[in-house]
Amino acid sequence: MQPSCEHGPHGLTAEPTPPTADPTHAVEAFTRGGRDRLRVLVVAAAPLDEGHPLDLRGEWAGLCGAVEQGGLPVTLYRLQPPTFAALKNALIACRAAGRAPHVLHFAGHGSPRHLLFEDEFGGPHRVHRDEIVDALHSAGVEVAVLNACHGASTETRGLAQVLGGEAGVVRVAVGYSDRVADDSAVVFSGALYRALTAGAATGEAIAEAREALVALDRFAYDRLHNYGDPHHRLAGPFTGHTPHLFDGTTALGQRPEVPRFFGRVDEMKRAGGWLADPNVRAVAVVGVGGIGKTTLARALGQRHAWRFPGGVVEASARMSWDAPTARELLDLARAALLLPAEERTAQLVQRLLGHAKERPTLLVFDNLEDLAPAELTRLLRFAEQLPLNGSKAILTLRPAPAALEDWPWLRTETLTRGLAPRAAARYVTHLAREKGLAALDARPDRDGGGLPLALAQ
Repeated sequence: MQPSCEHGPHGLTAEPTPPTADPTHAVEAFTRGGRDRLRVLVVAAAPLDEGHPLDLRGEWAGLCGAVEQGGLPVTLYRLQPPTFAALKNALIACRAAGRAPHVLHFAGHGSPRHLLFEDEFGGPHRVHRDEIVDALHSAGVEVAVLNACHGASTETRGLAQVLGGEAGVVRVAVGYSDRVADDSAVVFSGALYRALTAGAATGEAIAEAREALVALDRFAYDRLHNYGDPHHRLAGPFTGHTPHLFDGTTALGQRPEVPRFFGRVDEMKRAGGWLADPNVRAVAVVGVGGIGKTTLARALGQRHAWRFPGGVVEASARMSWDAPTARELLDLARAALLLPAEERTAQLVQRLLGHAKERPTLLVFDNLEDLAPAELTRLLRFAEQLPLNGSKAILTLRPAPAALEDWPWLRTETLTRGLAPRAAARYVTHLAREKGLAALDARPDRDGGGLPLALAQ
């Protein structure tokens, strides 16, 4: 189990500790957490969008931080992938095992009649409230928290009103009549879970959470609505001493995070399809410097980490002081997976392939234009041996050598343009806010041609 919500670098020692995988199914997580913890199933859906992407990694980290800081007896499990089918399957399995989540926590886009889930490849899947009611019927969920804009509309029948009032498929439902800041949603949720684990009735817990929110964000306070039975108490007691936090992946390996990914919707969907293709061993992302190859590769690894129970690791050719070699890259991947060191290259290759054979693994090899042609060929020969069990490699490099065309199991995504104007404009606005600038007089289609690196500078 990760000590925090974010994937972080593991400490590397001469004698690595054998990695322990986190659960990748809600029923496993809630069983490991035991009956003495509040069980919260988190669905954080951020479909690919050319506009302004949601930072749900930030909200997830904030929610975990609130639980950790309070030392709350809570098991948080993030559903991966955040599809409606995965939610239905998780609810059925948890109910059958006697581990139904006490709370369903949804973060993402919503409307009075819909919630926006993702499909398997990150595309949007709009689910009508009637389908959600059917999924929650007899699922055992007692509280629904909907951090979705218009999740509890005051103008029409909101989803929260239906779930907690009219349909009555949960005892209490909470939502907002307008979008609120991520920090405000986290403060409210953390205070709500603290009160629930202390044994407060749902009405009392919501009142305490509202009081925690009012000093921070009066706007959010006024737009928060709850429906259902305010006297209901969850079956406790919740006496676990520490929180259990699982992000839906095994937490093996290490990979840099991409909080917000702008644009490249078509490229992400196409490359995501290749990661799911059983006949593909590797995906090459090719383009000029600064066009966003590394960010695309990282975003793919982050969004599809659930496919790779063996872990997701990244090794860059620029981590070498001298001329990088294929062996150095493979050894970096080995170390990130906490596998034992090997002196001979053949043994190192077999060690990595054995791990990938046991559990599908994603290996991201970055900046391969720094490799000599012979070293690139050696790395491709390694990738050719990856088992066809779901294991994959992602390779990033500048304009592709013709040699890439000789490998039938490899697919190439060539980036020939910068971000589309809308995505570039959103990216510039995001950068301005991060740097504390009121505005930027920039034309993304003119300044840098939409290349992310040029826009950032």
